[in-house]
This record gives sequence, structure tokens and C-alpha cells, in this order.
Amino acid sequence: MLLLHLAAGATHVVGGGSPHRPTEGLQQQQQQQQQQQQQQQQQQQQQQQQQQPAAAGAAGGVLSWEAADRQVQEVMTAAANVDAAAAAAATADAAAAAAANTDAAAAAATNADTVAAASAAAAGDAAAAVGGAVC
Repeated sequence: MLLLHLAAGATHVVGGGSPHRPTEGLQQQQQQQQQQQQQQQQQQQQQQQQQQPAAAGAAGGVLSWEAADRQVQEVMTAAANVDAAAAAAATADAAAAAAANTDAAAAAATNADTVAAASAAAAGDAAAAVGGAVC
């Protein structure tokens, strides 16, 4: 009976994995996806706001000045949000390009070091040859 109770109670599994941190590239991709989703939502809101006055007019309704002003303000706010999201996306693109340029510059510096070392070795060989010829 005790064994059955222990066996029945031993269903809890303890896991011990270490959490992994996402890389910068993955974070940038996630940020870009979020920005795209925000842009899509804002565009949908703008479309809905543009369709509402048309639907009200078609139904014979007349919007009050306050309602019309409120809708104009909402559209302007949504447009500002779209502009901000586009600027954030451009900043993310610029950061990705800067990272790529940094990698290219590091590779060029490594190549320059290799050429300098080869030139120094060649100069040493030439000096040794001249020294050997003088003797």
C-alpha cells in the first residue's frame, strides 16, 4: 500500500535546464516583427476610422462637430504612430547595417595585419640576402 502511494505520488518531474538568452539578431528580428504588427494594426484602425464616416453618411446619419473632430484627432494620432514605427524600423535597419560594417572592418583589419606581417617577413628575407651577398 505504501509503495503504491509512493508510486502514485512520484509523478512530479523536476527539470533542470538553463535558460538561453536570445541573440541580438533574434532580438532585432522580433522587434521588427512587433513593429510590423503595430503598423498593420494602426493601418487597420485608420481604415476603420475612414469607413465609419462613410457608413454613417450612407445610413443618413450626420456626425456632430465633436465626433468629427475626435475622429480627425484619432487619425492624426494613428498616423504619428505609423511614422514613429517606420522611424524605429529604419533605426533597426541602420543598426543591422552598422553591425555588418563593423564585421567587414574587422575582417579588413585582419587582412591588413596579414599583409603587413608578410611584408615584414619579405623585408627581413631581402635584408638577409643583401647581408649574405655583402659578406
